[in-house]
Amino acid sequence: MPHSAACDFIKWEITFQRDAQTQAPTDFQLHATYGVYQPNTNLFAGGGTSVTISGKWEITKGIKTNPNALVYRLLADESDKILSFVKMDENLLHLLYGDKSLMIGTPSHSYTFNKTAR
Repeated sequence: MPHSAACDFIKWEITFQRDAQTQAPTDFQLHATYGVYQPNTNLFAGGGTSVTISGKWEITKGIKTNPNALVYRLLADESDKILSFVKMDENLLHLLYGDKSLMIGTPSHSYTFNKTAR
């Protein structure tokens, strides 16, 4: 998403794939839609703008406050950017800053992601 983009909120969907035999992490796909609110709804005005990022993911350990925490690192195919999430439990991930601290939300923005059924 460009820094200059008009954005009130972002909806993310991340799919993690694992090797069928070993269950080791393999590929991920992140689909995000961003934009401004359509008044009086929880929808994007004009449908928003969508982007898709694919790449590999890995599991590492350690965040700023817990050296044993499981961390999912997403390495995009077409960028040197890395996104990291701490695994809070089987259903929750939380986005991390580059220094491995928890990203701070606001009353209108949350950086905790929940698992959904497919």
